[in-house]
Amino acid sequence: MQLSHKDVVLDYFSCRNREIDMLMSGQELEIREAGCFWGEKRIIQFSAKFHAQMRELKAKNYFPAKAIVRKVVYWQGKERENEIKIILPDVEFSKINPMTQSSPPILY
Repeated sequence: MQLSHKDVVLDYFSCRNREIDMLMSGQELEIREAGCFWGEKRIIQFSAKFHAQMRELKAKNYFPAKAIVRKVVYWQGKERENEIKIILPDVEFSKINPMTQSSPPILY
């Protein structure tokens, strides 16, 4: 699933410039309930809209398996003077068969 501007909290990136500068397209991130992490630092916070989508997918036994940096782009909000870099990731989901596995993958 390719996430868009509506799937991430855009203002969250304003304090993550140093980390974003070290990332490149194609780089894998760890995905957790709170967002995507690079090491121990959360660098992407999911929006309420995307959390709702994940809940719908979980109800159908789909769980996030991995996240990859798809794009690093500049964004400028209406109330911002400067542009900031944001990450738009790809999130891959895997279907878990409830008959063969009773819990979600370890990453989640």
